[in-house]
Order: sequence, then C-alpha cells, then structure tokens
Amino acid sequence: MTKKELPSPPNLWFWGIFFISLQIVAIIIGIFILNYENPKQIVGLCLIPTILGWIILYVFWVLKYVGSSLLVKYWNKETDKTDSLWKKWGKNKITILGNAVLTPEENGVNELLGDNPPVFPQKARPLHLHHLPIEELFENIHQQLEKQYPNYTSDIQEIFLLLPESSSSKETEYQSTIKQQWDNRNVHILHHIEELFPIFNNKIEIKKIILLLSLQLWDNNQEIYSEFITAQLLSSELFEKKQDIKPIYGYISRNMLLPLYNIENDFQKFMTYGCDDSNQIKSIWTNNIEDSFLPNIVLELEKHKISALTHNINYSFGQSSPISLMLAMTTALKAIKTQQAEQLVFNKIQNNIVLFRISS
Repeated sequence: MTKKELPSPPNLWFWGIFFISLQIVAIIIGIFILNYENPKQIVGLCLIPTILGWIILYVFWVLKYVGSSLLVKYWNKETDKTDSLWKKWGKNKITILGNAVLTPEENGVNELLGDNPPVFPQKARPLHLHHLPIEELFENIHQQLEKQYPNYTSDIQEIFLLLPESSSSKETEYQSTIKQQWDNRNVHILHHIEELFPIFNNKIEIKKIILLLSLQLWDNNQEIYSEFITAQLLSSELFEKKQDIKPIYGYISRNMLLPLYNIENDFQKFMTYGCDDSNQIKSIWTNNIEDSFLPNIVLELEKHKISALTHNINYSFGQSSPISLMLAMTTALKAIKTQQAEQLVFNKIQNNIVLFRISS
C-alpha cells in the first residue's frame, strides 16, 4: 500500500474570477438577450440566480474536497498501520543457539564455503560416517551442539524430527533412539517441510529450546538422495535475552512465500519489510530451483543491487529431496560464521519459492 497525496484545496482566485465572470455574463444576457431595462429585473432574475448557483457549486466543491481529504487521511493512516504490521512481521525471527550437520563430506558443509566446493549434481552419496550406527551419529550431533551451547539438553522444551515419507518405517526406531539420546524428551514426527513453517513464523510458542532434527538416510536401500543429518537449537529472542546467552549462533527470519508468477512484487515486499540492508547480503543459497528459473532470481537481486554469490546446493549434493531445504539452511547458518554477513535461502515448493533470511 502506498500513501496518497491530499487533494488541493479550492482555489479562491479561481472561484473569485468565476464568480465575477458569472455576474458579467448574467448582466449581458439580461440586457442584450432578455431585453431587461429595469435594474430590479436584472438583479432579481439574472444576478441572484447566478449567485445562488455559484454558492451551490462552491459548497459542493468544498464538501467534495473535505470528503476526499478525510478519505485520504484515513487511507494514509491505515497505510501506516499496515506498514507497521508488515515491518513487525518482517522483523520477527528465530534465535539459533546451535547448528550441527553430517553430510557425505568429512567436514560437513564447510567444503561448500571454500574455493573448491564438491560437484556431484547427479550422484547420491552416503554419509561420511555411514558405517556408524544411528546412536553414534546422534552422539556426534550432540557433541557438536554441546560445544556451541553447553548443557543445552536441560533447556530442551521438545524435539521435532523431520523425516521424508520414505523413512516412515523407521519412525519408531528413530524416535526411541532420540529419546535415549536426549533425556526422554517428546519427539514430534514431521514429513513435510511446510510443517516447519509455524515454528519459523512464531506460531508455536518457544519458551526454552526446540531441538530440530532432519534425517535423510538410505532406509530400505532407497539410494535416491544424498544422506545428511542436520540439527538446530531453536529459541526465541525473549529466552535469549532472559538467559543473557552469548554468543548467538545466528537468526532465521520468518519465511515468505513468493508465487512463481509474481516473484517480482513479493520480493520487493521482502526487501522492504524483511531486509535492513541489502549490502549486508553476501551469499544466496538455492535448493530445488530449476536452471531455467535461476535468471529470474538473479534479475531480482540485481534490481535491488545485491551483489552476492549464488550457490546451488544440488550441484554438490545431487537431486533435491523433499527435506533438503534444511541442508541449505544449515549451510547458510555455517556461512554467516565464516563470512560475517547475511545470507538468503531460496527453496522451491510446488508453485512457490520459500525465502529465508539468515543473519548474525
């Protein structure tokens, strides 16, 4: 919504000249056309009607001006209110207290941040530690998180496990192992990336810490996607400030959906309300974005003078899986530590692009 300008007030010079002109025309008509010779006739039948007509027109114009001014003021007030709500909406974010990952690379996603990232666009690869049982893999994740936020397990509110539907047969096993590893906390199983959006959009209250685990493993010999395990400790700014937690790993903004057919207008909204300084954005991470659509994203970045490197996660880890957005998110979180700059994550879901901003 854009503000409107107040209408111009009635121009007194115009209305004065218009009034005098009407009187002159009325006198001319009365003398030369109607052949009135009596001054009273000219005044009563010509001048007074034009004066009344002028008054009616002037009052109508003034009322129209007042009405339009009130409407514009109301519109601008609602626009300010809407802008304020959008800004508040755009500034909401989730605090990240820890970020852990296991991938086919020995150093996790760190190699993607170097000069020679791995290139396996068509190949599905196993975890580097694929020979270890799931219990030891979870212990590895736990140790990574423990280094970033010591004794975090005491503050875990609940655990969310994101699994592809192809791993549904392993749900009970994973759930049991997770409970053993993380002090018998409640484990909520999710199968679709969209089920995470209420968390990122602050629709689920986070009083302490939520442990978010994402597992892409080769269950039932389905070697379609590269394996990975990611974990994040999610919290709220309120908890962060209350506990005076420092340093903070990073922040994830609430996600924004950009319809493919209207990415230009919606990206403009994102930049207006969800991004403080485009110069702080140094890397763009994409997942499940077709090569044919990438130029549209690059064009929008150029329009907003964002000079950032664009990385496609799928070039390094092969075909995008239904939950590989979390791999892109984890990589972007790692990148803010090395680059000390903001990151954007683009992920295609059906006919939409879901967009996140990662900041430190």
